Amino acid sequence: MARLSCSECRASLLEPKERDWSAGTIDILILTLPYHTRAKSLSMASIIFFLLLALSFAASAQRQTNITLGSSLTPITNSSWLSPSGLYAFGFFRQRDGYSIGVFLSGISQKTVVWAATRDDAPVPSNATLLFTSEGRVILRSAQGDETPIVSASQQASLASMSDSGNFVLYNSDREIIWQSFDHPTDTLLPTQQLRAGAELVSPVSETELSTGIYRLKMQNDGNLVQYPVSTPDAPQYAYFASGTYWAGGNVTLNLDPDGRLYLLNSTGFNIENITAGGYHTKETINIMKLDADGIFRLYSQNLTVNGNWSAVWSSTSNKCDPKGSCGLNGYCVMKDQEAECTCLPGFEFVAQGNWTSGCERDFKAESCKDKNGSSTYNMEELSNTEWEDVSYSVLSSTTKDNCKQACLEDCNCEAALFTDGQYCRKQRLPLRFGRRNLESSNLAVVKVGRPISTMDNKEPITEKKNLGTGRTILIISGSFVAFGLAMVSIFGIIVYRYHAYKRVPNNDGTALNEGNAVDFMARLSCSECLARLLEPKERDWSAGTIDILILTLPYHTRAKSLSMASIIFFLLLALSFTASAQRQTNITLGSSLTPITNSSWLSPSGLYAFGFFRQRDGYSIGVFLSGISLQTVVWAARRDDAPVPSNATLLFTRNGRVVLTSAQGDAPPYAYFASGTYWAGANVTLNLDPDGRLYLLNPTGFNVKNITAGGYHTKETINMMKLDADGIFRLYSQNLTRNGNWSAVWSSTSDKCDPKGSCGLNGYCVLKDEEAECTCLPGFEFVAKGNWTSGCERDFSAESCKDKNGSSTYNMEELSNTEWEDVSYSVLSSTTKDNCKQACLEDCNCEAALFTDGQYCRKQRLPLRFGRTNLESSNLAVVKVGRPISTMDNKEPITEKKNLGTGRTILIISGSFVAFGLAMVSIFGIIVYRYHLLAYKRVPNNDGTALNEHLGASC
Repeated sequence: MARLSCSECRASLLEPKERDWSAGTIDILILTLPYHTRAKSLSMASIIFFLLLALSFAASAQRQTNITLGSSLTPITNSSWLSPSGLYAFGFFRQRDGYSIGVFLSGISQKTVVWAATRDDAPVPSNATLLFTSEGRVILRSAQGDETPIVSASQQASLASMSDSGNFVLYNSDREIIWQSFDHPTDTLLPTQQLRAGAELVSPVSETELSTGIYRLKMQNDGNLVQYPVSTPDAPQYAYFASGTYWAGGNVTLNLDPDGRLYLLNSTGFNIENITAGGYHTKETINIMKLDADGIFRLYSQNLTVNGNWSAVWSSTSNKCDPKGSCGLNGYCVMKDQEAECTCLPGFEFVAQGNWTSGCERDFKAESCKDKNGSSTYNMEELSNTEWEDVSYSVLSSTTKDNCKQACLEDCNCEAALFTDGQYCRKQRLPLRFGRRNLESSNLAVVKVGRPISTMDNKEPITEKKNLGTGRTILIISGSFVAFGLAMVSIFGIIVYRYHAYKRVPNNDGTALNEGNAVDFMARLSCSECLARLLEPKERDWSAGTIDILILTLPYHTRAKSLSMASIIFFLLLALSFTASAQRQTNITLGSSLTPITNSSWLSPSGLYAFGFFRQRDGYSIGVFLSGISLQTVVWAARRDDAPVPSNATLLFTRNGRVVLTSAQGDAPPYAYFASGTYWAGANVTLNLDPDGRLYLLNPTGFNVKNITAGGYHTKETINMMKLDADGIFRLYSQNLTRNGNWSAVWSSTSDKCDPKGSCGLNGYCVLKDEEAECTCLPGFEFVAKGNWTSGCERDFSAESCKDKNGSSTYNMEELSNTEWEDVSYSVLSSTTKDNCKQACLEDCNCEAALFTDGQYCRKQRLPLRFGRTNLESSNLAVVKVGRPISTMDNKEPITEKKNLGTGRTILIISGSFVAFGLAMVSIFGIIVYRYHLLAYKRVPNNDGTALNEHLGASC
């Protein structure tokens, strides 16, 4: 042990050096004296030790910065308030071409920002001032006197401090903390700092640009630590990292210890899970956790005594393509040599080279969906082993890759499709999001790309429209002459025809042929022939729900006599049928099963009916059919629109009471528009209908969970039935069996006929008028098929390039008030206005519509829009892109009027052609007449003996 004199000891202790106070350590000086002098020096040593200790704390108190009211900072001089050790500072730091405010590591060579105030504000100039005002506010004051709050405390502050933990704190007059930077983290966690339940870290734009980036790490209220892209809901489909501790409940915090251990604690202090093991160096070393710009959060370590860069000692993932959205819209991420690279969809290019997150845009001009012949103007290109966000507006099942490509090609709304699980075709809108390559996935993306010129009917590109016009003019003129020639030939033919004789060609019966007579016959069958025809074996397609009905018509004079006897027999047989049905049934026990080949059905007691597999096309379907007759007739089909299943399928009546087909694929959950609200009732609840029209839910014990209808309708000579109608509303109908008349609707699931979602198809919305539903198209759209609302709407103008040659939008925005739509937004802007929302969509080539909701959110949408309806109680607004008028588009002819303009120009050209042709004919005819009729060729001798010249008139 080195032995120092008192003066050397004091000098050594007070020698300036960098110390690591972040871990809470303290240097302790041990003075070792020779044994024989210890006793004599004990009292003096004690005095000196406590004196030096007091001096040390006094020095610490002076460097601590208890920041008093009225203190100020400027970027150039006195730019920050230091922590006691000088490791941390609060104040101005350099950002781009100015200065920002925050907490940063000041005691190392590489100044590192760990908390930023108002991070999305523009940097301020060097003449700005940061003030801790006499009123206890922390504000930024510009040279012009404008003030911006830096801290929003709940009370008036009387003192501030910058601690050695990196925490900037405000206190009230009772020395209670009223605000601290640790409670408002930006992208970094420091040792001893917590991320509390409901709080989140948000990544920066880049290492040097600290504004809000595109990723967030949230400590959810359910105890799960999850990463999402920004502007997405806290939903599983958007997550790309999760701790899996959703079971832990509320008030769970994320914590970082000085040794780098990152862990989750519940409210009782129980360690739920270690995210990192910890155990990293702490001596003269600091460990921090940071959410980086690439969406991955990492643990970094830095030796405070050595100049160098931060070292990443742990990361949340090693796959840099895991964060969703790193390549922006229409781009996808590919891993190459452990690094992430971005690639655009076929037919797309980067919006901004070098900035992958800006995404991709088309490198060709979007043409009309189909050409004049009805053929698609696009080709389909494939991307294998790729995954994307699925926001499909239509899903085709049991299809092939080629059929999927063709289906998208023929659908003008479809711009891409995802072929998944070898059978599902999921039609997509653009832009596509969250693309990445996954070599373990068999999924395939197919994208519409503009066809080459050679395959588009030799049509020249739009930029050469002037040449197209010239070619069309020549074609019209040529056609006009041909038509005129044909007309002349026709006239000549008529003249010739009028001067030829007619011949009547006799028939075999001696009559002449009659031009307009047709053979009219109707085959009449006897009753036996009729029955034979009906029972003749033939293939039937039950998928459309059709049924053959035999009507036997008796001669009029026999009807009255047979009526009473027929009525008696009818009602007698009906009663016997119901009685027999009630008495005779086959009980099927739990665990029973069927297969298409062996033991294919469960029979009724008489063997007349069966439930099970029946043959359908190239496979088998499931239903109830008449088994006791020669012609197996299906009377009910389960999942009638599903593809037939193969012979190795199995139908199970499971131990828990479910009837399932083991090879069938379940459907995606539908978007509900009616619900009984009995989600709490558990499994095996049934919907039942009593003869009096009472519709109700029963659980397995027979308990009435809920009455849907009250019942009590007539039952005498009356039948009540429930039916789901074509308009999506289910109704209770009643019919008196003794009277001729229509079914009467006595109850319906809703009185609002716009409630069923999708009744107006894609890009259409439902409007209630006098309690009836009417469909209307979006502005700039028209119905695909007049009279068939469910077919939806399509654009009534050709989609132009997003911007003109001057960079201005080629569209206007039109509004639809009080409307609601399915929200499949690819980007959400918050705290904005209606006008800003319209402008944001107008300037975004991917945005085709936007929903402005809750007075502040702008939700950018792809087309087609679905499930539209008006709702006068809603303040929501839809804005839609519509082609601009002529005057605002560089005097370009409006696309919506192109047909009329083309017709007018054609008429003008044809008229001019006929006039020119007529003048030419008149000129030629005049010359001929002049030469052969009007001139008399008589040689009249002149006095001088010469003849008259031919060009002289005949009036000599």
